[in-house]
Amino acid sequence: MKKTFLLIALLLLGQQSAASILGLQTLELNFKNHDEVSAKARWSNKDKLNTTSRGIGTSGDPAVVVDFSIETLGPFAVGYSWRPIQSANISVEISPPRKTLSLANGQTFVPSAGSFYVRYSPDAKHWSSWQVIELNKGTQKNDSSWKFDGQIGIPQKERKSYQDLLEQYHRMDVQWTSDEEAAVKWILSKDPNFFSRQIPFIGYLQFLFETTLNGGQRIEKIKIDVGYGVSGLSTIPKDKHAEEGRNMPWRFRSE
Repeated sequence: MKKTFLLIALLLLGQQSAASILGLQTLELNFKNHDEVSAKARWSNKDKLNTTSRGIGTSGDPAVVVDFSIETLGPFAVGYSWRPIQSANISVEISPPRKTLSLANGQTFVPSAGSFYVRYSPDAKHWSSWQVIELNKGTQKNDSSWKFDGQIGIPQKERKSYQDLLEQYHRMDVQWTSDEEAAVKWILSKDPNFFSRQIPFIGYLQFLFETTLNGGQRIEKIKIDVGYGVSGLSTIPKDKHAEEGRNMPWRFRSE
């Protein structure tokens, strides 16, 4: 009987990659709609920049430069309410691309695309440092947008303590041992400062874009795609209704 159980366990482990659940979520900042984008993000130098049907920017002399940074409001939830993610691929498109500008002295130049960053949190309270998402080197001047691409992930070293606690939780008499939301609540009931010491998974994201805008230059849209995968293997819950409605993004937040 033990050998049969071991064989089944090994087969399941071998099929884990095939049982992955893939996810893709998109956050779009449309600067052509002031009310819509204001509900999703905040930005600097509002007294020097304006939003119109052509996007955000300023009119006037291209030699005049305005610093521009924009940060998304509210944590952007990813993954699933019962299983958070460990890594994610992030693709960003900023349109239109920076066009060639001409100065009064006849010189021309293409402004810098700027820098894009992301940070992550397990509980919308404790955050990682900002991680840079690199400008795609394939972006050309005639492309329809600037593109940034990158990946974020949690090192296994950072996950070890959490993983050990999950294994303890799996051996407990609970409704559903694969429910990591319930496991997190149990962990924090024992150790309220757990996430102050380490961030073992990604539940939420926040984005930051920093650049400069020359006179006559505008941004119409920032589109952020977040792709990820989690193992689809899970235990059967004691309560058959425990899994219902749980495919929503991660929702646990520390008070």
